Amino acid sequence: DFQEYFGNRGLSREGITFLDSLLQFDPRDRPSVDDALNSPYLTMWHDEEDEPIATPLHDEHQDATHTVTEWKSIIWNLMVGFTVPGWVTVSMEED
Repeated sequence: DFQEYFGNRGLSREGITFLDSLLQFDPRDRPSVDDALNSPYLTMWHDEEDEPIATPLHDEHQDATHTVTEWKSIIWNLMVGFTVPGWVTVSMEED
């Protein structure tokens, strides 16, 4: 019970409701980014003029119908062909 746990630690009712909405197991029950930004809990930080909207990503496979075997092959090839970005190793060396 988030109210019982966080209510005693000073988190507002709006904060508890917001946290509960973000931690839904089923992603269909979670708020979209726009819904989350319009949450009463984030009102004091919400500034539409300073919140850029990202362009949607397009996966070349999203419009195709593939069999399970084809999906396994696609995923395997993506994993095998993955290259770790250079910034990852730089930040790891600095830590």
